[in-house]
Amino acid sequence: MGTLSEQAIISLTIALAHLALFGYLVIKRRFKHHLPNLLMGYLGLTTAWNLVAFAQASSLTDRFLGFIWPTTFIYPLVLSVIVIWAFTHAFLETGIRKLWFVIGAGSILVITGIIEFISPLIANISLPVGNRILDNHGAALWLGAVTIFLFLGLTIRSCLEAQNETYSPRHRNRIQILLLSLALLGFGLGLHLSLNPLAQAIGLIIQWLGAPILIYIILNQNLIDINTGLKEFVNFLVLTLMTLVFYGFTVYGLQTILTGIPQAEIIIAVIAAFLLTVFYLPLRQMTQNSVERVLFRHRYTYERVIKDYIQAINNILFMKDLVAISLNFIKKNLNIHRGAFFLLNNQDDQNYYFSILSTLNGELPNTVSLKKNTPLTEQLIDQGLSVSQYILDVVPEFRQADEKGVQMLKAMAFEQYVPIKRNHLLIGIIALGPFASGAPYTMRDIELFSTLAAQTAIALENARLFENVRRNLEEITRIKNLMDNVFASIKSGVITASTSDELLMVNEAAYNILSLPNTITPGCNIKQLMKHLENTALPALIRDVKTTQRSYHGYEIVSELDNRGTINLSIDLTPIKDAKKRLEGVAMVINDLTEKSRLKAVQDMFRTYLSPAVVDRLPTDPAQLKLGGQRQEVSILFADIRGFTTFSEMQQPEDLINILNKYLSMAAESILIYEGTLDKFMGDAIMAIFNAPLPQENHPLRAVRAASAMQQKLNDFHSLIGDYAPRLQFGVGIHVGEAVVGNVGTNSRMDYTAIGDAVNLAKRIQENTPGGKILLSQNMYDCVRDHVNAVPFKIFTLKGRREPEQTYELLKVY
Repeated sequence: MGTLSEQAIISLTIALAHLALFGYLVIKRRFKHHLPNLLMGYLGLTTAWNLVAFAQASSLTDRFLGFIWPTTFIYPLVLSVIVIWAFTHAFLETGIRKLWFVIGAGSILVITGIIEFISPLIANISLPVGNRILDNHGAALWLGAVTIFLFLGLTIRSCLEAQNETYSPRHRNRIQILLLSLALLGFGLGLHLSLNPLAQAIGLIIQWLGAPILIYIILNQNLIDINTGLKEFVNFLVLTLMTLVFYGFTVYGLQTILTGIPQAEIIIAVIAAFLLTVFYLPLRQMTQNSVERVLFRHRYTYERVIKDYIQAINNILFMKDLVAISLNFIKKNLNIHRGAFFLLNNQDDQNYYFSILSTLNGELPNTVSLKKNTPLTEQLIDQGLSVSQYILDVVPEFRQADEKGVQMLKAMAFEQYVPIKRNHLLIGIIALGPFASGAPYTMRDIELFSTLAAQTAIALENARLFENVRRNLEEITRIKNLMDNVFASIKSGVITASTSDELLMVNEAAYNILSLPNTITPGCNIKQLMKHLENTALPALIRDVKTTQRSYHGYEIVSELDNRGTINLSIDLTPIKDAKKRLEGVAMVINDLTEKSRLKAVQDMFRTYLSPAVVDRLPTDPAQLKLGGQRQEVSILFADIRGFTTFSEMQQPEDLINILNKYLSMAAESILIYEGTLDKFMGDAIMAIFNAPLPQENHPLRAVRAASAMQQKLNDFHSLIGDYAPRLQFGVGIHVGEAVVGNVGTNSRMDYTAIGDAVNLAKRIQENTPGGKILLSQNMYDCVRDHVNAVPFKIFTLKGRREPEQTYELLKVY
């Protein structure tokens, strides 16, 4: 077999290196995602291709693969680049068009066809690019190279487009690392396709270096920052060069100046040490600051930022002010122009609900919700760790657990989410955008954010406590104002006093009822209020309530007030107790019954004129009492004591009045029983109205029954007195018809009565009625004929009427 060439050894080594990377991915067991699977496909193809290259370099193809090598050499390379192209699209989540798969597969078929059909035609062609690639299989190599660099170009173009579209520095850094690996891959393939042995060896090594980078970016979430690394390297290089120049010029200058002086080496060392101490360190610091200002544009001092932040938010008590000051501080001192606070408002079994406060007017929604028990909320809430949008985008576990929430967060274009916790409880989340410089966050930045969040939690808790106190105070004020309005609106007087007799509250009604002066206000002694009620039982009742904690309801007292005269009061007294049932004072509710008592006196007097039922209905339905006269149907009853004039001539005046009152009382009682209105007494006669002043159902029947009751009472009375007292009889006339009823008289003296033809007719019938009989007019009889037993009596030609009137004698009422 002979000794292996260097080319064969390098190819075998690279093949084993690719195989080792393949095994590493297998150990990581990430097969459920597309990226590792595609990358393992690439590693498998490159391993196979390097093994074929090893076989060619060791002359094994001449012995075993000579018949297939010319048609298979380029295929693994083309397939590996197509797999890298697919891997890149999956990595960027841009999707793969089926057309490109067709183009890739078609390219392989085209190369195969060309090799089979045109290779004999170019076998003897001589071109200036070298005889080695002009054998009968050179065309396949060229077409394969075109396909390889076509797909590499498309892949790099997709990466550059994605880099320009993303706002996230970490996403850009991730794409830049991918571009680095693609650049190594493309450069290595280019060197290998040059067919120069040395270039091929170097190309294999460079191509392999791209594979670990690809593994690194799919297996790690936190990637090194290329830009920051380059800037740090430039910073180190500048400082190193400055140091070398300073050292060199210092030592060289001192040697030039001090040459020839005895012990010049010692003097040079001393002076150099002095110069380095005095000038080098400040110069180095100035240089470093200048370089950092140019390269990094914005740097901060960790401790100073925390100190200034605490001072900025320490005394802010209003939530919106706190958010604005906090975000403006972060913008000014950390150069982060985009930020918001997600404040936890509510939660249920499935979701956390946050309200969003920010200085980005109109750019953000008002609320956002996140699912519970997801990797995102577990890391933020349970572990108290910040989460980057980059992690939410690249780690499927985060994205798939709460796809809606993650998409909503992504649409807000923030870079980092830092939990705000206090006593292990979530208060909210600080959402921060990227640095204005475009640099990604470092671990030190994230540590600073967590520290600021911890300080913010204290300030937010204070602001929320203040907000709760403010809301409670507003609610207490609202309730107090409401109670004041209620107490001012009610007509009952309300007075409260403490156990030490200190006046706590007096409403407006109490001032009016008791005619209290304005000098009596809460804080005064209750004895000043009781000045005009000392002669009543109220002071004793107050003492009893405080002693026994009993309650009194509806206790009536009468007293004299200078401004009001006699007053009638109804008082309720109740002990005031706290939550532990301890006595704190006495509450009094005072109802003024003065006007009610006066009204009752008037009403009692009015009952002598009207039926009690009518009197009781009048106050509740005053709208039906109309001043002036109105025409309506009424039933009119007239009753007269027959023979009273002759009888009165034989009696003493005193006895006569007693007898008259007795008979008229029996008549009046009978009328009031059926809710008739006593219009007037006319000597020994009485007039009554039914259906006025309030409407009455069956008022004709009421009048007839009142007349019947009147006769029955009179008969009972005659049976009671026997034959020793005079027996007088009523003659009663009743008619129903229209009359004008209302108040008649003057403003100073009015009588409620009825006037009209119907009244006159009733009066004329009564005048012609014999004693002991009840006569009904034709109209009255027609109204009550179904309820009475009556017989025709006489047809009267009455004074003032043209037509005669048929009358009926009432015998019985059913």
